[in-house]
Amino acid sequence: MKKNPNEVSATRISQILTERNWSQSELARRLGVSPQSVQFWVSGKTAPRGNNLTALSSISGYPEHWFFMSDVSTEVMNKPVVRKSDSYLVELLDIEASAGPGIINKNEFIETIRAIEYTSDEALRLFGNRPSANIKMITVVGDSMQNTIEPGDQVFIDVHIDYFDGDGIYVFIFGQTLHIKRLQMIKNKLTVISDNPNYRDWDIGKEDEDQFFIFGKVLLSQSRTYKRYA
Repeated sequence: MKKNPNEVSATRISQILTERNWSQSELARRLGVSPQSVQFWVSGKTAPRGNNLTALSSISGYPEHWFFMSDVSTEVMNKPVVRKSDSYLVELLDIEASAGPGIINKNEFIETIRAIEYTSDEALRLFGNRPSANIKMITVVGDSMQNTIEPGDQVFIDVHIDYFDGDGIYVFIFGQTLHIKRLQMIKNKLTVISDNPNYRDWDIGKEDEDQFFIFGKVLLSQSRTYKRYA
């Protein structure tokens, strides 16, 4: 009798948890998904697909098809996936996030102009076990986040987090403008905070939800300041 693919996947994921001595919460953290998603996978309610399956394959060492093979030999089950390259590519998007009054959004954020390549070890240190497809880099203009993020800095954002994931710095669209600001939930409203005290805070209420879209959460930034010595 052929097994349900979700049940096969649940068995494989449970095996990984046992082999690595990971809890479901730890696996969720490493994959950048919710603990409930992993719980559903382990119970057989759903199965990982797309980027989640690719990431699971990457951190476990097993090829993607292994998660849905009901009958495999010990040799195949324990054969790690072979990676062609020990690299991690982060795309730099052709967009500028405004730390100020906002920049008109013209859909250019989907166009890649170049990328930065990291070794796997360096990427693990910087981004944890987040898949490279989840990480994008953009350049910041404006000074409203000054002392935290300077004009011209490049920020790395997790575009998988397209929702409010607790207080932090986010890149988001409000109306027709793109912003990078600190978001904090106060009662039932999101307060938009500029770290530069020269800018006033403002709120996003339920009535604004139709014009508010989170593009990603900021993980870290790097300065593009150049110093001349000769």
